[in-house]
Amino acid sequence: IFAFQNKDQAMRRIHLILLGQDKGSGPLEKLKRFNVANTSCYSPLDEQRIMKIIDAVGRNEFNEKVRNMAELMSRAKQKSQELSLSRTNVFIDSFEHQSNRINSVEVLAM
Repeated sequence: IFAFQNKDQAMRRIHLILLGQDKGSGPLEKLKRFNVANTSCYSPLDEQRIMKIIDAVGRNEFNEKVRNMAELMSRAKQKSQELSLSRTNVFIDSFEHQSNRINSVEVLAM
């Protein structure tokens, strides 16, 4: 369906759940090299139906849309990891600061 929508509309509607690790050869990396010619469906009838929809847009155009989606998801994942790492560092800094204050109070109490 996203083949008929603009990129922003499609990205808001896609919920991608990655199975497995994405370290160079994972799902997102494979989607970045997606080619509909290398795909198949369990049901040949379903495959024919899906290919008719894809052909309405064009297979090359569809491939590009899937690859672009994967690239955008990869960037979003990277930003999310960077944000998570940043939050972790803030927590650790805060924890270390609190820990130092507690140690100082313990020394004063002795």
